[in-house]
Amino acid sequence: MKNFFIRLICCFIPFSKLRKRLRKKALSKYQILVDRIQKQEEEIKNLSTIIKSSINISEINPATGICRAIQLFNLDILIEIDTICRKYGIRYWLDFGTLLGAVRHKGFIPWDDDIDICMLREDYEKLPSILDDEFSKDGFYWRGGEIIQLFYKNSPAWVDIFPVDSGNTINPPKDVEYKKFIENMDYIKSHSDFNVEKWLQRKQPVSDKYLSFCFQQRDELLVPNKIKNGFLFIGVETGVKNRCCWAYTDIFPLEPISFFGIETFKPNNTPYYLFLLYGDWMAFPKNYATAHGESLANKINSENYKDCQELISLYYPKKEV
Repeated sequence: MKNFFIRLICCFIPFSKLRKRLRKKALSKYQILVDRIQKQEEEIKNLSTIIKSSINISEINPATGICRAIQLFNLDILIEIDTICRKYGIRYWLDFGTLLGAVRHKGFIPWDDDIDICMLREDYEKLPSILDDEFSKDGFYWRGGEIIQLFYKNSPAWVDIFPVDSGNTINPPKDVEYKKFIENMDYIKSHSDFNVEKWLQRKQPVSDKYLSFCFQQRDELLVPNKIKNGFLFIGVETGVKNRCCWAYTDIFPLEPISFFGIETFKPNNTPYYLFLLYGDWMAFPKNYATAHGESLANKINSENYKDCQELISLYYPKKEV
């Protein structure tokens, strides 16, 4: 590309020798500039490594402003679903960034803005009727489909609930078998007409046809003859990008963990659980974007901000947002 523009400019210079000399000089200066930029980038990278290695990520200050308001808002929804799950004996645990935040930051990851929980498929399938009776009131409502999402009025924030399925062996597949298992899950998702991005934007509902296809492929291709207490994995119908498999004993029995002052639950072998998801989960991330892309703070407007204030004031009367 650089040669193209330099040649283009030089075309307007009338003398051939002069054109060549100027082109050579321009290329030389261009290369010097590129070398300087690359050197500065390397210096910045090294400085970033030094800074990150000298800072304890768990001691970073919590979020402030709109991001903090959204976190408190989601926390209020978590309180509601926690109460319901305890009442009906439904076992759930914190997952993904929520679990990482609970372990590493004793609350939210400073730049995170949603809450994720998981539960076994048998409990997940009981939830819709329970939510209709216990949750859908006073401005709260839920939406099903790829996963279950819990909302309050017009706010853009929510709590995600993921189903977890059982495998057909006690131990998760390993090596080649594990790779094949993940490839089969990707195959199922790629051969459906479902667009998770459109679903998140509420532009495309999840059809019964899509769910039936996923469940059929799961039972025939992935885990025929699943067993009790078999290895566990996030439901194939979900849009989870980082697919993992855990032994039943990696998750159960669940252990209590405090999340921003609320007693919730975590997997039995949480360090290993997080390692499979994130690798070195005490390191700074390479990408600070949330799983759903744009920060939810950017979606707050004058109306749904009031909904956030309203819900937060119910649980934190003295907290100004």
